[in-house]
Formats: sequence, C-alpha cells, structure tokens
Amino acid sequence: MGDIPPFNATQSIPYNETNTSITSSASPSQLSWQSALWALMAIALNTMTQSSPSSNSLFLDPFSLLRASPIVCLADLLVMMLWVLKLSIFSHRRLSFLEAMRCFRKETNMEKKEERISVLTVVLFVLGPLPQFIKLNACSGVPWTLTWSWIYMLCYTFSAISIVCDRGENEEHPLLRAGTALNNKTKAILKGITQWMYFLAYIVQLIFSIFLIRVSMYTYAVHKFVNRLFGIILWLYIALCFSVGGGYCVIALFNFCGAAMSLEDADLLRGWRRWFAIFIFASLSATTIYWVFWRWKLMSPREPYFEPFSATSTIAITIVLIVGAGLGLGLLHSLSARIGPNFIISLNRFPHGRPAPGNPIPLDTQVTQVSRQTEPSRGEEVGGPILQASVHFLFAVSLLLLALSYYWQVYDPSGTVKPQWVSVFG
Repeated sequence: MGDIPPFNATQSIPYNETNTSITSSASPSQLSWQSALWALMAIALNTMTQSSPSSNSLFLDPFSLLRASPIVCLADLLVMMLWVLKLSIFSHRRLSFLEAMRCFRKETNMEKKEERISVLTVVLFVLGPLPQFIKLNACSGVPWTLTWSWIYMLCYTFSAISIVCDRGENEEHPLLRAGTALNNKTKAILKGITQWMYFLAYIVQLIFSIFLIRVSMYTYAVHKFVNRLFGIILWLYIALCFSVGGGYCVIALFNFCGAAMSLEDADLLRGWRRWFAIFIFASLSATTIYWVFWRWKLMSPREPYFEPFSATSTIAITIVLIVGAGLGLGLLHSLSARIGPNFIISLNRFPHGRPAPGNPIPLDTQVTQVSRQTEPSRGEEVGGPILQASVHFLFAVSLLLLALSYYWQVYDPSGTVKPQWVSVFG
C-alpha cells in the first residue's frame, strides 16, 4: 500500500450534494424544531394546570387560557416576586418567606383547598414536562423556545412553592389567614401595581395577537380550512385579551383616581359610574378598532396580502395549539365533572348512626361503605383529591394526544433541509 498523504486542516472539502446533506443533518447537541415545538407545548400545558394571580381555576376559567402566552406567564411571575419581595424585605414588619407566601395567596384569592402537590403531581411532572425542559436546556439552536420554556417553568415552580407553603393549618398564623397582616395602604399599593402590570401584559398580548392574526390569516397554507380555523381561534383569543385588558383598564383607572379598588370589589361600579365606565371603554374600543383595522393600511382586511410561512406565523400557530389544547382540557374536565359519578369511599363510617354496643356490625360493612353524595357542602374537602386526580389524568391524556398528532402529521424524516418558516424553533 502506498503512503497516505498527511491531512491538511486548511484544505477545503469540495462542495457537492453529499457534503450538503451531511453538514445539514442535526448534530447530537442540536435539537430539531419538531421536538422543540412539542416540548414547549408540554411545558406550557403543565403551567396552565395551576392557579395564579390572573387565573384562580384549573382550565375552567377563560383566564387560564391566557396563560398560554409567555407574556401573561411572565406577568404572573413578576407579580408573585413583587409581593414576596415587598412583604419579606421592604415592608415595615418584615415577614418570613413562609408568611409572605401565605399572605400573598390570601390577598390574591389563590387559596384553594383542592389544589395541592400530591404524589401524582410529582410523578406526572417528572415523567412529562421535566424531561422536556432538560432536553431543551441540554441542546442548542433553540434560543426563543428556551426562553419561553424558562418563563413557563419558573412560573410553575414559584406557584408550586406557594402551594406547599400554604398547606399549613389556619391556627398557625391567624393574622395572615384573616388578611390583617398588611395595612390598607400597603394593600392598595400592591394591588394597584398588580392591576397595572396585568393591564400592560394584556395590552401587549393584544397588540401581539393582532399582528399574529394579520399574518396568519393571509399566509399560504396547505389547506384553507386549517388556515381559517387558526384565524378563528386567534380572533377569539384576541377578544378574550381585549375584554380582560379592558376590565383591568377600568379597574386601574379607578385606582389611579384614588378609588383603591381590589380585584374582587366590582360592586363599586354601580349606578351611573358603571355606565360611565362602560361608555368610556366602548368609545375607546370602537375608535381603536376603526383606526387599526379600517384606516391602517397594514392591518386593514380590505387589502390582504399573501406571504409564505414566517417566524411570526409559527408563533401564532404555537399559541393556537396551546390554547386549543388547554380549551380541550377544560371541556373534558367539565364533562367528567358533570357526567362522571361522585362517589365517596370511607372507612368505618356509619351512614345510619353508630350502632349500639350489643349489636355488632359485620366486618364487610365496617371495612368499606360507599355512599353517593349529590351536593357536597362548601366547607368539606370532598372533591379535592378527585378533582386533582382528574385534572392530571386529563393532562396525561392530552400529552398522549399531542404525541399521536405529532406522528400523524406529514413529515419525511429522511429530509435534512429544515424549512425556512420554522427557524424560530431552532
């Protein structure tokens, strides 16, 4: 055999199709855009399973659908950090971290008996969103997706910590439970800043959604029905952002005028003040819609323009998928709560009173008795574990459906050239 010539590192390799396919293939440290997209959806849906200062329900409140946006989740995170830092560092009587968490949840109406961190919660978190989050951080090429995932995960983690801190007994901190640990001035300042922060977040999300729908409605798609469906969902999302943002605008306006109104004090808008606020907000809304959608050439529907898929349309599709999955979870949970049986399984419970000492009860009757309860009382904690288990079960089913839909879509794994419209996902 002849001598092998030495390798020259500066020598260039000829360009051909074979070299192109090799260099364009994903390296072990690079993440494909498909994996990044579905990993982000899993993390976002996991965040939507918790209550927050902007949403006090689990998929049952339209406010929870707004948490599909990282902008609203970032506002939730900033609000929680604002309250805790104010109460633990900058307050006249400094509270401990545990006391600050409990006071924050009390003042923002986040106390929910059925919300807890159970073993099922930890197992589903470890098997579902946590591996996806680790995968996004271990790979490169997905900067925007990584930023979104950090916002979702920090918001979820902070909410989980507050839930754990709030599981104490009422007698441990009676002042905090009664809501008297803060004076009225501090409450008004914190709630005013909270309302203005959410108002800013909803307005930014509204403007962002308008641009998204403008791009997605006139973007080339494989099927017109899919394009129109995404447009309809985005329009509903915009209407939700607009109505919520308008409500926070009215509340923040009254706060700015010195009315010191909390989030639940909507009864102050009675009589002529309520109609005056509705008239002012309706006038501003009509003027804004007219100038944005009719007079502004870029946003006017009278002059549509078509363009190929872009990063903006990809973000729109992602938000639509997350909102659609969250809405589906809410509908499934509502149906399961209405249709499914409500059984209470108890040990050594006697529905007809405790028997006399001389009349023993058979062993099988003493071990387990199942009774149907139609209307449980408000103070009982009957539906807590059932509600928590059903929510997480539906969340696991949704992850399975997302995985099946991923494999259902038309995708050629042999292709190595990444489409241009998915550059936002790496």
